[in-house]
Amino acid sequence: MHTSMALVVSLLVITGAIAAAPPVKSKKTGLAPKPKQAALSALRPSTLEAPDWSVAFHPDGNRIAIGTYRKVVVYALADGEKVAEWPVGTEAIRALAFHASGKILAIGSGAPGASGSVILLDTTTGQATQTLKIHDDTIEGLAFSGDVLLSASDDEKVVLTDTKTGTRIGVLSEHIGRCLSVAVPVRTTDGAGGAIFATGGADKMVKIWDANLRRVVVNFDQAQSAVWSLTALPQPGRFVAGCDDGTVRIFQVRADRPGVRDGQEDGPVGPDGRKPEFVAPVLKSGQPAPRTGSQTQVLTGHSAAVYTVAASTNGSFIASGGADHKVIVWDRNGGKVRELTDAKGDVWSVAISGNSRWLAASSVDGYTRIYDLTDGTLTSTFPKSRTPAGAAGSKKP
Repeated sequence: MHTSMALVVSLLVITGAIAAAPPVKSKKTGLAPKPKQAALSALRPSTLEAPDWSVAFHPDGNRIAIGTYRKVVVYALADGEKVAEWPVGTEAIRALAFHASGKILAIGSGAPGASGSVILLDTTTGQATQTLKIHDDTIEGLAFSGDVLLSASDDEKVVLTDTKTGTRIGVLSEHIGRCLSVAVPVRTTDGAGGAIFATGGADKMVKIWDANLRRVVVNFDQAQSAVWSLTALPQPGRFVAGCDDGTVRIFQVRADRPGVRDGQEDGPVGPDGRKPEFVAPVLKSGQPAPRTGSQTQVLTGHSAAVYTVAASTNGSFIASGGADHKVIVWDRNGGKVRELTDAKGDVWSVAISGNSRWLAASSVDGYTRIYDLTDGTLTSTFPKSRTPAGAAGSKKP
């Protein structure tokens, strides 16, 4: 984990979400917004069985949490037995994120078009310690940066919350339309942009933010459609995006002039390491040090929207899943390793364990499947006793 942001996140958290209408125009445009979450009623279960929308590995590597309809279920990886079930949230549990300590689980849900809340749950007692009613629409993505929780929502905002106090410390509203994803780097270096994080949305944009000043420093506009999911690679400054156009895109962020800090002189340095007599003016107060970036790869292999992406902490694998019911495993160079086709419905969330050994894939068919990343073997399914229900709905909202 990186040192610049005091971020210690042991696993990569992937957004789980359900399907609604195509990307909604921002209210700022003056156009009437299209109906959201049109397919939600069709996916609301009439029995105890429900689609799986989100998944996250516990930092201890022994347990896995699965978000379904109004509850989170926890299973032991060793024997597949259910170890906890927590009735929480409203409608679908669309996003999950463990604090690095493993003692707190952030659970995102909400009532479409009405409210969005994050429940902070004590994983030891199973009791909710805080309910953060911080959004006006459903939560789509969650990520921890130390004790700060970042939440992306359909209300077109990303909110930063101090989880120790429950205080909202920042509201980011640069996206036009729904905010669908958020990612915090595994580690950072000065040359790779320093303290940053990324957000993605229905406006087809990936935005890189200065984490200290909370200002956008790089805009990536290469995606042809909504950016459903983001994750950070272990290499500093690198992010992966899963897009509605069926692509997986990799981006690199760099410091425009490494070593320049907010408020420092932004002037040239001579070959002897000394500044010339002319000194450039210092950066203005609140002005972030400049960064630059580029799209380095576009991975193609999905035949429909890519709803979810994850990366292994050892840097060996990237996993993606989507509306074609497939999970694709890629190597560090973007080469396709294998396709996993066991799901009977859309794959809405993937996660990779902290030891880079296990891949979890949650599907609308009601199963979360665990694979051995080394050979692609399907090792277990959760829950064990259920037969897959089949695809219910084919378009993520």
